[in-house]
Amino acid sequence: MKFLICADEHICFRRKHVPKDFEVARYTELFTKLIELSKSVDFVLHGGDMFDRSPTIDEVSLVVAYLNSVIVPTVIIDGNHEATKKGETFLPLLRSMVTNNLVYIIDEISEVEELDLTVVPYCKLKQFAAAPKCNTKYALTHVRGNIPPHVEAEIDLSVFSGFKAVFAGDLHDESCSQLNIIYPGSPLTTHFYRSEVKYKGVTIYDTSTDTYERINLHLPQLIKGDIEVEGALVVADVIPETVTLDTTGIIAKEQTRVEALRDVIPDDELFSKVSKLYMELCDGQAA
Repeated sequence: MKFLICADEHICFRRKHVPKDFEVARYTELFTKLIELSKSVDFVLHGGDMFDRSPTIDEVSLVVAYLNSVIVPTVIIDGNHEATKKGETFLPLLRSMVTNNLVYIIDEISEVEELDLTVVPYCKLKQFAAAPKCNTKYALTHVRGNIPPHVEAEIDLSVFSGFKAVFAGDLHDESCSQLNIIYPGSPLTTHFYRSEVKYKGVTIYDTSTDTYERINLHLPQLIKGDIEVEGALVVADVIPETVTLDTTGIIAKEQTRVEALRDVIPDDELFSKVSKLYMELCDGQAA
């Protein structure tokens, strides 16, 4: 049996200085590629943060259209960006709009015998951590792992030690996979990078061999830097309307918020504390 694993899509048509048409086009391309890749697998697993924040009608419409078009059984869970408050999520509201019987929107801890899979949505992560049950070979969840030296796991990851493999959303880089936790990483750039990113994609896991393959999707990227406009070299604080995308599909722009913190906090220890607090605030965990 093969799983196609995708997470952290962070659909958002409201990113500052990014044209809506650009975002609609690249997310449409993402979903087209996922459906094509799904022809060679048995199940598709979405590991949370499909949306970047409480979605607009247009953002919901695109996701619903995708889910109603999937051709193999597809499981989708919430991530921290879909939380309305601790222990709750807006994702189940999609059920009234998704008519495809192949789609399973799961917001409770569940064991899927057919897949030998335990599903732990983000809204139930703390509940699972308090009383873990590893009765299946695999798990699907959304959990922040360790990124030394500044980012610590949000729970004790040993609660997942009873599984052969855990497919997880949250960390956007596949290289952050750790212990038995496999992060597919985000399938496309969800913020601006300093240079072109060599890999953004999805993962296909084969349960017959317990091996997996990374698939680079080569979707249009968001890159910060200088761009040339009417013969002048400018810092692209705002993307001029006259600029068109080149064939590589790269938009140039600004730095991330965490990178901005680093620019104003040179001290490593202080930066670690402030960036950790910032991430907790983003996750709704700070007191």
